[in-house]
Amino acid sequence: MFSPMRAPVTGALAPALAAAALSSAAAGVGAPAIRAAEVNPTSAQITRAVHDASRSHTLWATINTCDPGHDHAVGVRGQMPALPFPSHLAMRVSLLEWSPTRHRYVRLAQNYRLGGGVFSGAAVVQDGVRLTWSGPATVRARITFRWFRDGRLLGSTSRLTAAGHRDAHGTPPGTSLAACTIRP
Repeated sequence: MFSPMRAPVTGALAPALAAAALSSAAAGVGAPAIRAAEVNPTSAQITRAVHDASRSHTLWATINTCDPGHDHAVGVRGQMPALPFPSHLAMRVSLLEWSPTRHRYVRLAQNYRLGGGVFSGAAVVQDGVRLTWSGPATVRARITFRWFRDGRLLGSTSRLTAAGHRDAHGTPPGTSLAACTIRP
């Protein structure tokens, strides 16, 4: 079993950079300004933007904390790019636990909602959750990334946690794993 503790987003510069990109774009400085056509994008522009964001190297999920020792903590973190026009970004974390009897990962009932906020342009948003476990387990997660505009879902995609994302603000720094094994 596990207990959720929402992780403070410490050291995560992405939201601050996103806000700076938005204010720069609005002021016409630095990042390119949002063109009038992109404020009310066509269906084709929306489809293309979601397609590009879904395949971006800036879209990922990882285990950024794996402490099988004292506090049995597991941290799950995701990152997603904004679309070229204002949209609401959201992430949903589904935890998966290895089942030795089924020889596969099975989804646990609990989901965690992350992210939120309206971003556009070159913004990239990170968020995460930290969980503590009371028993032995091997866990990973699937993060579903969703883009909304005016309350309407524009598109979504998902990623399983994977290793190699060094900018995931891990504990210790540099931690980025596909799965985490907690032992009693």
